[in-house]
Amino acid sequence: MRRKLPLSETGIMAINNLRNNKFRSLLTMLGIVIGNASVITLVGVGRGAQNLAENQLSNLGANVLFVVPGSNDTRRRGVAFPKKSCFKRC
Repeated sequence: MRRKLPLSETGIMAINNLRNNKFRSLLTMLGIVIGNASVITLVGVGRGAQNLAENQLSNLGANVLFVVPGSNDTRRRGVAFPKKSCFKRC
């Protein structure tokens, strides 16, 4: 049957390993710092781009944006809007 190591012995082993492997510990800490910094930066850039897009769309107004259903071919050809007389009765 295995027994658990006491917390004090585990801490002493961890500190000894950090002292004996200084370069490995430095590289590990550097990797963690660079990883956290890159995640924080990318989240900030994403939020900034989202805010910029929302501000630009809100500045356009309500009657400028058209949503057109269909495939890519339909969008390339354009959409023929119905004539005014068709609104009364088609």
